[in-house]
Amino acid sequence: MSASRPLRPSWLTMSVTLILAVVTLVGFALTERNTNQQEEALLQTNTNQAADFASQSLNAVGTLLSSAAATVTSTNGSPSAFTHAEAGLPLTIATLLVKRTGAAYVVTAASGKGFHPGQVLGGAVLSTVQGARSKLTTGPVTFNGKLSTARFALGGSTVPAGLIVYEQFTLNPFTSVSLTSGKPFEHLRITLYGPGPVTTHNLLISTSSSLPLRGPSARASVAVGSSEWTLVAVARHPFIGGFAKSSPLILLILGLFMALIIGIAIEILARRRHYAEALVEERTRELKATQASLVHQERVSAVGEMATVIGHELRNPLGAAINLLFLARSGLASHDVPEVDDYLNRAEKETIRAASLCEDLTAYMRERESVPVPLDLAAVVAEVLESTPPPDGIEVVTGDLGVVVEADRAQLVQILTNVIINAYQAMPDGGSLRLEGNQSHGIVQITVEDSGAGIDPGNAEHLLDPFYTTKVTGSGLGLAIVKRFTESHEGTVSIDNGPGGGARVTIRLPQPTAKATP
Repeated sequence: MSASRPLRPSWLTMSVTLILAVVTLVGFALTERNTNQQEEALLQTNTNQAADFASQSLNAVGTLLSSAAATVTSTNGSPSAFTHAEAGLPLTIATLLVKRTGAAYVVTAASGKGFHPGQVLGGAVLSTVQGARSKLTTGPVTFNGKLSTARFALGGSTVPAGLIVYEQFTLNPFTSVSLTSGKPFEHLRITLYGPGPVTTHNLLISTSSSLPLRGPSARASVAVGSSEWTLVAVARHPFIGGFAKSSPLILLILGLFMALIIGIAIEILARRRHYAEALVEERTRELKATQASLVHQERVSAVGEMATVIGHELRNPLGAAINLLFLARSGLASHDVPEVDDYLNRAEKETIRAASLCEDLTAYMRERESVPVPLDLAAVVAEVLESTPPPDGIEVVTGDLGVVVEADRAQLVQILTNVIINAYQAMPDGGSLRLEGNQSHGIVQITVEDSGAGIDPGNAEHLLDPFYTTKVTGSGLGLAIVKRFTESHEGTVSIDNGPGGGARVTIRLPQPTAKATP
C-alpha cells in the first residue's frame, strides 16, 4: 500500500468530541450552580437559626440586669443590698451599681473582679453606661488577643434616677461553648461579633482558631437588646450530602470520559473507512495495472505474430523488388526520361520504407537476452554517427562522453541509432544535435537533445508506446524499441523538452563495473 498519512484525528472526531465536551462543561456548570444554590440556602437557614439561638442566650443577660434593677429600686439604691443580691456570681462576671455624679460615673457597689466602690469609670465601660436606657443596652465588645469582653447596661425608668446597673463578662472566645452547644451549631463553624464592624477586635466567640473562616459563608444579624450583632457561619460538612455535593464533578468526569470514548470510537470507524478506501484504491490501481499489462501483452503478441508474417513473407519479396528497381534504373540509363526516373525513385523509396518497417518489427519482437559488457560510450557514439551521418544543415555536437557503461553492444547501438534518427527527423529545416554522457550515484546518463520544435506535453507519455507516432510516415516502433532495450538493461528512458525548446531524450543505465571494451 502507499505510504500512510500521519495519524491525526479527523475533523469529525474532533468536532464530536468538542461538542460533547462543551455540553459536559455546560451541564457541570449548571449542576454546580444548582448545588451551590441549595447549599447556600441551607447554610443561610441554619445560620439564621443559630443567630436566633444566640440572640436568646445573650438577651438572658437582660433578665439578670432587670432582676438587679428591681433590687435597686426596692432598696432605693442601697449598695449593701445590691452587693448581697449579686453575691455568688462567677469571677468572670462583674455587676456594678453606678451613680452619676455631675459629669462622672462612680461605682457605688461592685460584685465580681476588677472593680471597687468609689471607682470613677472610663473607657469602654464609661461609653456603655452613658448610653444606658430602659431597654437592655450593649456596649463595645473587645478582644485583646486572648480574652473577649462583652458589656451591658440598664438605666432609665427601671432604676431610681441617677443610677445605672452595669454588667460585663469575660471569656476565651475559642474555648467557650456555652453559646455554641445548641443544636443549630452542630453543623456549623461560627464567629460572633459584637455591634459595629465585623473585625477581629470586635470578636466575642469563635469555634475556629483560624480567622477569618474559610469556605462559603453566610451571615445573620443577632438582636441583643437595642443593638444588632453579627454571626458568620460556614458549614462543617455539606448540608445536601457528600455525594450530591460531588455530583457536578462526577458528571464532569463521566461526561469527558464518554466524550473521549465516543471520539475514539468515531476515530476508529473513520480510520477503518479510510483504510478500506485506500485498500480499494490500491486494488483498483493493481487491476488497472494488470489490465494495462494484459493489453500490452496482447498488443505485443499481435505485433509478434505480424512481425513473424512480415519477416517471412515480405522481407525476401521486398529485397527482390529493390534489386529489380536497381536493374530497371540501370537498363534505362541510356534513356533520358525524367518522369520515369521520378517514378523509379518514389517506388524505391517506398519499398525501402516497407523494408525498414519489416526490420523494425523484427527488431522489436526479437527475443534475445542482453549480454552487457563494459563499453566506451564515446566509441559507441562515434560508430553510430559514422553509420548514421547527419543530413545537410544539421550540426552534431558531442559533449563529455568519457564514461563507461555496461550494456549489450548491439542493443546500445540500436538505442542510440533510433534516438539520433528520430532527432534528425525532428529538424527538417536543419539545426543542432547535442549528445552528452555522465556518471553519478551508480547511474550512467546519456542525453540526446535536438533544436527542433519540441514535443507536446500531452503526447509525452505515449511516445514510447508501440505504433504511437506523430509523424505522417512513422511506424511508431523506433522509440518503443529504445524503451524495450533500455528496460532490458534495468534502465529507464524519458522524453521532455530541453532548455532550448527542442526535444530531449534521457537514457539512464547501470554503472559499469569493469574496464571498457573498445
